[in-house]
Amino acid sequence: MITIFTPTYNRAYILHRLYNSLLKQTDKKFEWVVVDDGSTDNTESLLKSWIEENKVNIRYFKQENQGKMIAHNKGVEEAKGELFVCVDSDDYLTPEATKAIQEKWDIVKNKKKCVGIVGSRIYENGNFVGTGMPKNLEYATLRDLSLKYKYKGDTILVYRTEIIKKYKFPKIEGEKFIPEGYLYDKIDQEGELAIIQEKLYVCEYLPDGYTANTARLIKNNPKGYILVAEQRLKISNTIGQKIKCAAKIILGNWLANQKGYIKKSSNKLIMILALPFAYIVYIAKYKKLGEN
Repeated sequence: MITIFTPTYNRAYILHRLYNSLLKQTDKKFEWVVVDDGSTDNTESLLKSWIEENKVNIRYFKQENQGKMIAHNKGVEEAKGELFVCVDSDDYLTPEATKAIQEKWDIVKNKKKCVGIVGSRIYENGNFVGTGMPKNLEYATLRDLSLKYKYKGDTILVYRTEIIKKYKFPKIEGEKFIPEGYLYDKIDQEGELAIIQEKLYVCEYLPDGYTANTARLIKNNPKGYILVAEQRLKISNTIGQKIKCAAKIILGNWLANQKGYIKKSSNKLIMILALPFAYIVYIAKYKKLGEN
């Protein structure tokens, strides 16, 4: 069985698309775990009406507003499926998605160090969000997929549930967002993902979504941003990658009004080299946000 997890906040106006796509799945061996992060719209009554319909195995949980990452922790904790996939509230699945995932998993699940499946997302017109998965590539870590194989674009990530249950996003006082890379980098250390070429996940980038508000999310949650950058600095193996991570650490500290970050760093030279790059990004993306 597959656990399809959806974190949601005030998305009652669009959740029906995902629900309808689940009704159309040709393989119904899945559960839909929805964690409502304190919605103030009619999300709760909507989900309860769908549960009463009993057309899909739905398990609904509501929490105080704490951010997507804490909702994610809850979803993982409650997951009963062998596989775990997060489908955002403004996205949906193609009719053959659960069937294709299960068929792929039956082929690869016994491969040592296979932690899950990765595929490309598509737009509603069927075009890939980015490059599409590299042809003739069978397995890769998420990090290698980007850095080594030059994949560009968002992905659908299906993880072995017993693996993802090992990791949680930390709760940071006063913040509600940590980039998802925090979790993905950790799971990368466990093994590789099997590549799937089928088009399974349809996404739309809404004005109130994460992608459209990345800079503001980082500005309002700089400590989570620093946490991911520091973790990634430790696993980076080229000077270019290290400088990029260091620039993010510096930027995060500026946004958090924290001082002494270079003195505390074990990579002082890299941090110094990264200062100009951090400043350029700050001027381009964040200075105006601070003035608003």
